[in-house]
Amino acid sequence: MKIKIFLITFVLILIIFGFFAYFYLSRSTISISSNPSSANVYINGKFVGTTPYETKLFKGKYEIRIVKDGFEEYSATVDIKGNKKEIISPNLEKLEYLLLVRQNKFYKVRTDGKVVKQLGESTDGNPIFISFSPDGSKILYEVSSPSYKNSIWIMDVDGSNRKNLTGNIQVSGRDFPQFFPDGKKVLFIASGSKKGYLAFWTIDINGGDIKKVIEVKSDHEEVRYAISPDGKKILFYGYDILQNLGTTSLWVLDYSGQNLINLTSEMNGKVIFATFFPDGNNILLDFLSSSKPQLTGLWVLSPDGKNIKKITKFRENNDSEILSPKFSKDGKRIFFISGNCLWSVNIDGTDEKIIKAAVFDFCFFTKEEKILLLETQSSLWVINIDGTGEKKITGDLLGESDSTFPTFYYIFGPPFSLSPDESHVLLTKAYTEEVYIASLYTGKITKLNGYSLSCWFPEKSSNN
Repeated sequence: MKIKIFLITFVLILIIFGFFAYFYLSRSTISISSNPSSANVYINGKFVGTTPYETKLFKGKYEIRIVKDGFEEYSATVDIKGNKKEIISPNLEKLEYLLLVRQNKFYKVRTDGKVVKQLGESTDGNPIFISFSPDGSKILYEVSSPSYKNSIWIMDVDGSNRKNLTGNIQVSGRDFPQFFPDGKKVLFIASGSKKGYLAFWTIDINGGDIKKVIEVKSDHEEVRYAISPDGKKILFYGYDILQNLGTTSLWVLDYSGQNLINLTSEMNGKVIFATFFPDGNNILLDFLSSSKPQLTGLWVLSPDGKNIKKITKFRENNDSEILSPKFSKDGKRIFFISGNCLWSVNIDGTDEKIIKAAVFDFCFFTKEEKILLLETQSSLWVINIDGTGEKKITGDLLGESDSTFPTFYYIFGPPFSLSPDESHVLLTKAYTEEVYIASLYTGKITKLNGYSLSCWFPEKSSNN
């Protein structure tokens, strides 16, 4: 009898031991952390804790979600295979926001494509331009109406207090309105009092104190302009989309409308681009001349027209035209595109060199000495400012090679721009309503359709 009881007990112990052995040996440890931490963890849809989190799971597939307010949700499928520790440790991407326009309606949209809210609607026409005030509290936009009488509107960042700034003044549409650096006034171009003339106007953001700065004769398709960093001077130049209407000149004047000067009166050619140096002491001029090719290139000149100097070399081929000149972070070098290559040169004209080939456009990171490149095969790269340390972020953004590149083109602004946190890039495709949002951390691309205008919400206004 005792033997029988012993055997039964022994068998029960073996069964219990086997059960516990199976129970433990058939489960694996899964360790889940995140950067930043304290994110909610969901396993197969059930909340189980916050990061860092560790547990044991049986063999099988599990859906893991990591959720934290202000960051994009992370999700993954994990296949647990026996006694093997699984580690999940993603860097959560900060949620950033875009201002997008679709069918005359304004939307605040997350970088993952989800619409946060509608900010209002333009009932007076089709918005053709949008921008934020320097402090991020206001949205400025220009509307094109069926009667071809453009108007300029302003509203709070949440879509409230919408106001027509220009009233009965007929905005010309030759260039878009700009905030002055202090954000208190707006500069815009309207039709002049006579045919073939246009006028510069200023108005404060509340709609008062409207003043005509100057009226000038111009038969160009567009007139582009820039305001000096201190808000005291304005430069402008004729710009023709097809570049076939002859000579264009660069002009500068005081904010008051006085002291109008033609800075290129001795040069025969076209102004491609001009802007003030970051310190406002000089002007950078991108000039193109077919009759005198040696004049083509980048020039530096003072606002009074003196001390003019060409800082790029003449190249006797078709690659001499210069595009997209931009200042480095320290303001000591200028980077530009020429012949599908990225070049740089010191502001005194020394050390001109190629940084990278096969580049369509570029922009600088502000938090580190790096450059974001859009290559001629629609792929994004990050490089150091000296051209080293290449890192590919995305492949062909269209999923196929495009021999008719540029696919992304300048329509109402640059074809791509960095988000305020510099974790995403926004790209707009030419002649379409396609918007692409690419993550610089993961290379993930989110495509949004049907949006005619797009720009980033400033970081300081993203919580509104």
